[in-house]
Amino acid sequence: MTLNLDINQAIAELLNIHVFEPCISGIKLDSRKIQSGDLFIALDGEQCHGIRFAEMAIENGAVIIFSQTVTKAEHGQVQQINNIPVISIFQLDAFVSEIAATFYQLPTQKMKLIGVTGTNGKTSICDIIFQLSEALELQSAYIGTLGVKSKTINDYHGMTTPDAVSLQAYLNQLAKSGVELTALEVSSHALTQGRVSACQFDVVAFSNLSHDHLDYHGDMQSYFAAKQSLFSLDTTTPAVINIDNKYGQDLIKALQAQNPERQVIAVGHNAFEFSNSALQLNQADILVEGYLLKLSLKLNGKVESFELKTPLLAEFNIDNLLIAIACLVTQGYSISAISQAINLLKPVAGRMECFTSSNDITLVVDFAHTPDGLKRALEACQQHCHGKVWLVFGCGGDRDQEKRAEMGRIASELADHIMLTNDNPRSESPADITKQISEGISGKRYRIEHDRQGAIRQTFALAQEKDWILIAGKGHETIQQIGDTEIPYNERVFVESLSRGHA
Repeated sequence: MTLNLDINQAIAELLNIHVFEPCISGIKLDSRKIQSGDLFIALDGEQCHGIRFAEMAIENGAVIIFSQTVTKAEHGQVQQINNIPVISIFQLDAFVSEIAATFYQLPTQKMKLIGVTGTNGKTSICDIIFQLSEALELQSAYIGTLGVKSKTINDYHGMTTPDAVSLQAYLNQLAKSGVELTALEVSSHALTQGRVSACQFDVVAFSNLSHDHLDYHGDMQSYFAAKQSLFSLDTTTPAVINIDNKYGQDLIKALQAQNPERQVIAVGHNAFEFSNSALQLNQADILVEGYLLKLSLKLNGKVESFELKTPLLAEFNIDNLLIAIACLVTQGYSISAISQAINLLKPVAGRMECFTSSNDITLVVDFAHTPDGLKRALEACQQHCHGKVWLVFGCGGDRDQEKRAEMGRIASELADHIMLTNDNPRSESPADITKQISEGISGKRYRIEHDRQGAIRQTFALAQEKDWILIAGKGHETIQQIGDTEIPYNERVFVESLSRGHA
């Protein structure tokens, strides 16, 4: 993509600097990915300042460099490195999203964008929105933990929310391909780092909040504040809030106080008590596969009651489905049309995804990696299982250690049998991680097998007819990180093969 000086001028006006030359053909945050004609954005990172890699960027073809400075007086100053202009930008990290959006000519103005945040459920909600939108004959896309998906694009970026530049590049690519609606997972890291600040959302949604990422945010209140910031980008944007958790109730009250005219749809049990716009769950009857839901929608002073069947397992997937429905309702889609689309829903990859063996053992692959996620997944298995529930799980290394014993406690309360194993131990000792998990296990024997495939095989061999095996933590992932090595490992493929007697 080659830009003209009009775009250069727009970026210059955004940053309040002199118009720069030459025209740029791309933007990169990583000097290793620079191509001829690119702008290199050198940020002051956690490990070092990106300007250290200026020469590499120039060798790779950078024609101009923006360098972050913490000194306001240096803003707009121009230096030269190897005859390439380097412009100092005060608080550059706060402008990256806007720079990228300007470069790609504001792609979110050319489609509907739904943003979903929360500790658990983001992937499922966004994937459900994507599936339902496709069934409603919308050209749709998904961006999140599973990658970027549309009819013409299938790419894996390795993050929940891509970096600010990559995100705008993906959105531009999707807009050019004719996408009309995109569902975007918005992580707390992305919000703290301003990755979505230039996105124009048509609706934003909150699923829940529970213990996670405290190694990054420090405490739950800071974590909540990060999530809450999505709803402050534009205080007129419609919002959908799951009120079946304390943080959702606090959030909806704050939004209503901030702007009483804002459309805020409460979702969950007793949702009518929290908002004049609400999607309320009145009853959920367990079916062999999924649930029969009895719901009521209150909108524009009218109440509509209806029933629908969902093929998705687990009560938390009822929450996820209701949030997805409410998001589409804000965009003008009828309950009748959405209900028909739900009939076409498929399980989200690595989210309560079931594989049943010939001897009637059900293996469930789920991404549950937080205390709340593990609790909900185990409760779902107990609800549908007519035998014993086995649990195979571990915890990630170099991540929040406080949750390990808590997850052990939940395992001992809700699983009939426990097998501890590796998740992604990274640089930590696998034995240290399983020891910390085991400190929370009380009154129940457990096994340890650090080889994950070996642990799953052993558990499958011990299980009996009608038992369920929850294999938690990896879900959709296709690698396992042990030390500095990333080992190819697709748990879904392995478990499916095992269930068929081929592994």
